[in-house]
Amino acid sequence: MKKSSLLILLILLTAPLWSTPEEDFLLALRESRLRDAAFFTESGYSIDKYLEDGKTALIIMCDEQRSREVRWLVMNGAEPDKRDSAGLTPLMHAALRGDRNILQILVQAGAEVNLQSPEGYTALQYAVNAGWREASIALEEWGGIIVQPYYNHPMLSEVWTRRQHYSRALSLKETRWRHHGFLEVLLEGDYRGIKKMLDDGYDPDAADTEDLSALMLSASLNDFYISKLLLESGADPLLKDTLGLDALWYAAFSGNRELTEYLIEKGAADDSPYLENSPLFAAFISGSHSIMEYLLESGWKGDLTGRIGSTLVHYAAFYADLRTLKLLKEAGYSLSVTDADGRSALDYLIRGYHLNEEESRFIPIAQYLKDQGVPVTTDKSILDNRKLSRIIYSRW
Repeated sequence: MKKSSLLILLILLTAPLWSTPEEDFLLALRESRLRDAAFFTESGYSIDKYLEDGKTALIIMCDEQRSREVRWLVMNGAEPDKRDSAGLTPLMHAALRGDRNILQILVQAGAEVNLQSPEGYTALQYAVNAGWREASIALEEWGGIIVQPYYNHPMLSEVWTRRQHYSRALSLKETRWRHHGFLEVLLEGDYRGIKKMLDDGYDPDAADTEDLSALMLSASLNDFYISKLLLESGADPLLKDTLGLDALWYAAFSGNRELTEYLIEKGAADDSPYLENSPLFAAFISGSHSIMEYLLESGWKGDLTGRIGSTLVHYAAFYADLRTLKLLKEAGYSLSVTDADGRSALDYLIRGYHLNEEESRFIPIAQYLKDQGVPVTTDKSILDNRKLSRIIYSRW
């Protein structure tokens, strides 16, 4: 019996001696023993070795959302774009987790934002499909694009098709606008130059190859004074580009309330055939609640149905946007509205939750909608969250 106990003790004491350098290095990172991890790198250990499941230490730390260790790894020479055995980069892994902090660390370390996976997806595509709105918007601001679009829900498609259309319009300014002298001067923000050209007879409705007009361009660039000059010179605020968006949509998306108000004063109309091309929707997807409030107060239709049969109430629930729901309620719109298939805001909330399961975002929305008497048709067994289920399916 004694011999058996001594043997077990000996095995436990010597077990660490049997581990590999890779295992010791990864364990040091997981236990935040960065001095011990530094011992390996200072001894010539390759920081970019594949460790578990064909992943480098940097990718593993991204997966585990260890921002301190991610920062230490890139500061100590870890390759920010080295892919795993499946062809995904550290940035893609961080995007899948929706970790904005780690995304920023990687971008600042030189990670390329628009590298593509074997399926053609960028980090932005992964963040969008996982429902991480803040991380998605951050990647977009850092130049992220969607190359091969595939969306996990039609609502994601409607939102990001338009966001990407807007971003692409601005990103193609060198190739689409430089050949047109008038638009080039506008792009440079040269007020006097634009005024002189208008006085010389240039068309204030000049547009690029996708019918993006000078007025839409100036609205995109948040240039109120040039927009005002164009309107005073006869620019038509009702013109639409190839996606059916007008200058008011661009002004609302860029968050320019002053220009939004002026465009309405100059005749911009509430003539969108469906929700997604309405400036109200543009303000919603850019988070410009002040403009949403102004548009609703100005009589803009808050119950317009979208291309996929959903209203802004459904979108707000899907994206866990409590402020938008309250604005719609204050404007007199029912939160119990259903889509063409009879699904309510709570049904859409459940779908939105299932994208990333970020409980803390959706619980207040569920409680608010429940308090407003919003019905639910989704089967209780589909929602795998006890707190949300208790709120949504309670009798009170």
